[in-house]
Amino acid sequence: MSFSLKSESNNYTDLNLDFAGEHQTHNAITAMAALDKLHGHFKINNKSIYEGFKKIKINTGLKARIELINNKYPLVLDVAHNPGAIKQTIDTLYKCGYKDTKWNIVFAVMSDKDADNILSYLKPVCSKLFLTKPEIDRAMTTDVLRQNVIKLGFENYFLYENVENAFKSAIKFEEPLLILGSFYLIGEILPLLRVIKK
Repeated sequence: MSFSLKSESNNYTDLNLDFAGEHQTHNAITAMAALDKLHGHFKINNKSIYEGFKKIKINTGLKARIELINNKYPLVLDVAHNPGAIKQTIDTLYKCGYKDTKWNIVFAVMSDKDADNILSYLKPVCSKLFLTKPEIDRAMTTDVLRQNVIKLGFENYFLYENVENAFKSAIKFEEPLLILGSFYLIGEILPLLRVIKK
């Protein structure tokens, strides 16, 4: 994603950020404000700023920020885990050309999250819903998730007691796949990605 911004110390045009989403530009603006405050204490040249934004994934190790993993059929990972973040994910997918795409969704969430509102954002874009529970006590059980999806009118959903089985079932369809709802879910998904043929 490319964007321009004006800071206290400089104008930057065509900054490249290797994360998708308009909300990431807001994060970049915040980072730039911090860099402006550091300019008097550290030598930070423009080339370093451009390179830093361009290589933010490599430099930070951050993963699953609306990250496209597979091109054969889109497979997107996102750590979004609250209604606002889920809405931003859906908005970003629309802006990236997936407005008419229905997604198979592997979903898990922690029990202290607003699952009803999160699921209500996912419903319009959902083809099949694969509900699961990461291996952490804080995770919402699939029984509770099932009650939520029934209440919201989901029809095509499946329950899995572990993340690996949910993932393996979902990828068999080779259809657009969105995996989100929890850092813990993504943490268990990342080692499983080796089975994907890009």
